[in-house]
Order: sequence, then C-alpha cells, then structure tokens
Amino acid sequence: LQQTGKWTYRAVIQNGVCPIAYAIPDSIAVIALPVANFDADVYGSTVYFTNLSQNASTYQWFFGDGTSSTETNPMHNYSNEGTYNVMLIASNKFCEDTIVKPIDVSFASVAEFSNNRKVLIYPNPSQGNFTLALLGQFEEPIFVKITDALGNLVYTYTLTQTTDLKLKHLLNPGLYALSLTYNNQTITRKLTVVR
Repeated sequence: LQQTGKWTYRAVIQNGVCPIAYAIPDSIAVIALPVANFDADVYGSTVYFTNLSQNASTYQWFFGDGTSSTETNPMHNYSNEGTYNVMLIASNKFCEDTIVKPIDVSFASVAEFSNNRKVLIYPNPSQGNFTLALLGQFEEPIFVKITDALGNLVYTYTLTQTTDLKLKHLLNPGLYALSLTYNNQTITRKLTVVR
C-alpha cells in the first residue's frame, strides 16, 4: 500500500468444494514517511532554527558543537565562530528521516540604543555584504554612514527595516567605520572586509 490512510482487510478461505469462509475483518494504518527539513536564521552567535519537517512528531537536533535539543524550533547560541554541520532527525512512531546542513556562524557587532533597541551587524568580518538587523521598536529611521580608514565617506543609507547591504563591489578589503544615528544618538562600530 502506498496511499496513506486506514485500510480494512480480511482473508477469504475456501477448501475444495466447501463453502467460502471469511476471517474477521482487521485494519492497518498506513502513515506518511517523515521528511526532515529546516531553515536557520543566524544573528551573530545566535541561530534560530525553523523546523520545516513533514509527517513527524518528535525531533532531535545536533548542533555540530557537541550540544543537542529535542525542541521543535530551537534557538542555539554558539561559543565560537565557524561552520557547523547541524543535523535534524525527524521521527514519527514508526520511521525517521535525517538531514544535515552547514551553518556559518560569524559573530555580529551590536549597536545598542536606548529602550533595548539594537542593531545587529553581521557577518563581521565579511566579504563586503552585511546584514543590519533591527531588534526592538524603532519609531524613526536610522541614518547609516560608512567611512574608510582615512575618514572618507564611502556609503550612506537610510535604514527603516532589517536590510542586507550588498557592498562587495564597493568595499575593498580593509577596515571601515559604520556609524548609526538614531534619535540624536550616534554609535560607531568597526567593519572588517576580507577577501
């Protein structure tokens, strides 16, 4: 049987010219095989895992750093930067499926404004493409300015939501200053561009 569902069956027995006899009906449940899958959102050392598995009821995560979890959608903090092979085993009571995905963890720089408003800058270092992730409620835009090591203005941007800055074509390898201005407060963080 390949279709999922509950199937009823019974045996039909006949010996020679004797009448047909029927066994007591019984049933069998056919359930779908589990399919393991997940996405990961990396914010510096913190990774939020979204479980996309199908037909499973229990989950076992192995984060690649010697730790594990049985949560459905875990969050995990890594102690070191690097690439970690994350394994998810998705199971139902009869079968299991396994998937392994590499997760790149690069620590973020954090700019923290008042009232627990934060901007995460990651990965840092990078090859010139950065994400600016807004955490908290920002009522006004954030003004972004990037200057090179000599203080020359290289890039400006008005930030209103989490944004990927794809600046690989613009930023040569080296050190840069990223200034974020919000509500008359300016925070500067170092950006490192590598190739």
